[in-house]
Amino acid sequence: MYLILITMFFSDPIYTGKDSILIERYNGKPLVFNTLESCYDWVEKDFINIKNFGEFAFPEAVSLKAIDCVTQE
Repeated sequence: MYLILITMFFSDPIYTGKDSILIERYNGKPLVFNTLESCYDWVEKDFINIKNFGEFAFPEAVSLKAIDCVTQE
């Protein structure tokens, strides 16, 4: 199973806080993917909303660093 991981970039070189967030739910339902391909298909189709979510979660970040699909542990 795969989840979407958003990682943000911070310009402060001494920043040691959290820099990433997993998207685990969408409209109240679990957002998990059976294949890596289906996960990245979702990212491609919903890129702007995913990017906006990362910026909302980390308003002090300078920009988006990465959106990855990672295995669920």
